[in-house]
Amino acid sequence: MSQLRPSAQLVAKLITNGVAKLVISKNIKKVQVAEFASDYFPDKISDEQWESLLQSNSTSSLLNDLQFLKKKSIKEEKDLLKKENKSGEIFTVEQSILKNQEKYDQGLNTYANGFHQLMTNPLRHKCMISITQAHKYWASQRSEETPHIIWDCLDTINSKNFKSKNIIGRQLNYVISENNSSTNVWPMTFCNFNVKEIEAQKFIKNSLGSYTNQYDYQRVMPDLDPRSAQLIIPEGKKVVYLSNKARKYIDGPLDADYYVATASFDKENESIRMARNANVEPLRLPIKKYVKWQAGSQYLPFSVMTSVLKEVFENGGDWSTAFHNNISKRHLRTHEEQVHISSGRKFKIDANKIRNGEIVQMMEDATMNMK
Repeated sequence: MSQLRPSAQLVAKLITNGVAKLVISKNIKKVQVAEFASDYFPDKISDEQWESLLQSNSTSSLLNDLQFLKKKSIKEEKDLLKKENKSGEIFTVEQSILKNQEKYDQGLNTYANGFHQLMTNPLRHKCMISITQAHKYWASQRSEETPHIIWDCLDTINSKNFKSKNIIGRQLNYVISENNSSTNVWPMTFCNFNVKEIEAQKFIKNSLGSYTNQYDYQRVMPDLDPRSAQLIIPEGKKVVYLSNKARKYIDGPLDADYYVATASFDKENESIRMARNANVEPLRLPIKKYVKWQAGSQYLPFSVMTSVLKEVFENGGDWSTAFHNNISKRHLRTHEEQVHISSGRKFKIDANKIRNGEIVQMMEDATMNMK
């Protein structure tokens, strides 16, 4: 077993911040047991990743986070290979610009962004697409003909679960991309998002890739606002706070100026708390009224929720059509249909669950008598 451990400075920092020394020791031991027992384990763990792992209170969550880190490292390796040129060299963006500038200064053909451009179809050029999307976004924001969506990021930014933060960040990236490329662009804001805070900066760097794209200067992105939703929304505007935990639901055509939703999995009723802080009764989408949900948790990804709201706004209140056009078909199939389609995949998932259960048990047994 390798001596995979966090730095002494990190351990001292966590103890100073009130994390029990026994919890840290147990989690280090659990990670080492997982490394020994699992064939799907990250090759290295940074101190930033260790910081979340060492504060985990659940063995199964700890194992899931380790497997997620392995999955992430595999993806990063594949992305790195794509950037490798024929000679085996790897260039950063800055190095590529300097190399292209040298060729351009010598009078050679230099096909790259900011230099010579070969455009067989100017309308499909990425820069032109970004400019067109920016025009649509600003037109929508200035005309106020469409509602404004506000995503509350407070709980996700402050979360210690980096796996959940990565998934939420990926969903927000999808929302941004799909909104910009759609024909009916809606203005968006990410509230409680203070870019001066360290946790917010980490979230952008590690999870919200739309804001770290090398061509982000060509794009118009949702505002990152440190204020809460109630401080952003002007007086006199109609607001709906969305929550899957609410008792009442919205129905018919959309008539609100602003829709506010939590950018989290809402496991701890964050959406209810968000609405209470604004002194507003939350409403849920009328899924149960219009959809016969067959399988899986009744949860809509952010991009699906946004698409449903947009379609209902466009079609004048036809929720049934909007739901059935956007919800994944796997949630609408009967159990028999689902088993017929995914019997092989289910067998693999069940085998992984059994194996993970055995590893979790080994991790807990190894730390049972630690004091």
